[in-house]
Amino acid sequence: MQEAFITLLSRNPGYSSVRWIDQDGQERVRVDWNGVDGRPLPRTQLQNKRDRYFFKDIMGMRDNLAYISPLDLLMEGTHIVEPYTPTLRVGQRVFDEHGKVRGFLLINLAARNNIETFIKSAAPLASRLQLLNEDGYWLRSTDPTEEWGFMLKRPHTFGTRYPEAWRAVTATDKGQQRIADDIWTWSTIALSKSYEGRVETRNIWTVISRLPNESLAEVRWNVWSHISVGTLLLLTLFAVGCRRLVISNAQRNAFHNAEQIAREEARATQLLYQAQQNFQVVFEANSNGLAVVDANGRIVMANRELSRIFGYAHEELIGHPLNLL
Repeated sequence: MQEAFITLLSRNPGYSSVRWIDQDGQERVRVDWNGVDGRPLPRTQLQNKRDRYFFKDIMGMRDNLAYISPLDLLMEGTHIVEPYTPTLRVGQRVFDEHGKVRGFLLINLAARNNIETFIKSAAPLASRLQLLNEDGYWLRSTDPTEEWGFMLKRPHTFGTRYPEAWRAVTATDKGQQRIADDIWTWSTIALSKSYEGRVETRNIWTVISRLPNESLAEVRWNVWSHISVGTLLLLTLFAVGCRRLVISNAQRNAFHNAEQIAREEARATQLLYQAQQNFQVVFEANSNGLAVVDANGRIVMANRELSRIFGYAHEELIGHPLNLL
């Protein structure tokens, strides 16, 4: 099994580890990827994971679905690994010949590159994008000190910092709203909806863009700078009445420009949302090959990359034993 895990890791550099964890939570076989090759851990270094949430989640599933963990930070024992390593875990229960659960296979996916690719794909909005989990904690923030608060015992969430915006975000999956001169645009991604009937996951992510008050003020200043000479002349000729007209026009133009920016952000965010819906997080868009096998060791799910790596058509993989590979 160690050799099979090493082969899997060598062909999928986005995987950071592969494990067989038994029904009591004990790691039985574990191979870590060190960036060059797979390193099997000796028995003395294997850990018991029965207190980790993913063990309880997988062993508690009623159906034999693939499991995708929440996105969080890699831990060893009771300590968070540094530098921080954002991680998704993909699991599948394994059964013996009598149909009894014998634990599960668990693949750790290093998610940092996926997050950065996701953010960069939204250029030129990337510098303003925030990514939240279901509870409003930052997975990615414009201020890195806000990230991973739920892992680092920090109480602040998007909801505590921006309560009115959070109420708007949680009221609808996607939208745009002006709140205190800031323009908020958001879209929510629920993996369970994308993989309904195939995957068990609690991942609900919200992508948020904020056009802050300072940006609106900058837009207003740019408008005023272009009309300043004309404004002074009009003030001289028409006094107070004309001044009111100029100010009204300037403000209207400023807000028109701001609203145009907001509309562009909305369009970009919606395009991002649509792309992300089509972005097959684990089985399709992942740059690594991935397969799920049933209790008999037959492939029941495979992504396109796996087909490409091994040179099989997708339909040739489904239903065949894993040792075909």
